[in-house]
Amino acid sequence: MCVDATRWNWSQRYPLDVFTANSKLSEFLDILTPVQIGRRKNAFKEASRFINNAALGGGNGPVQKSFNDDNDRYPDVRVDIKVDVGLAFVPVR
Repeated sequence: MCVDATRWNWSQRYPLDVFTANSKLSEFLDILTPVQIGRRKNAFKEASRFINNAALGGGNGPVQKSFNDDNDRYPDVRVDIKVDVGLAFVPVR
């Protein structure tokens, strides 16, 4: 079993905008090792696409979505997006 969880928790008065969400997602690329990033290469792309598509629709939430690379060696390695309450990934005004 591979455990290498890194989280970014947020709570704020106003909905999280698409720019900030993608910036925070990109910050994980600075935190994770090259091996960890490699195991999530497509998952990061899919998560960013999900955020961008949500913004096109005006935002999203509450939602819980997982993205993985369908890698048989590391089936539990993924990128998760979870919005417990409210709206996130709104367009930048």
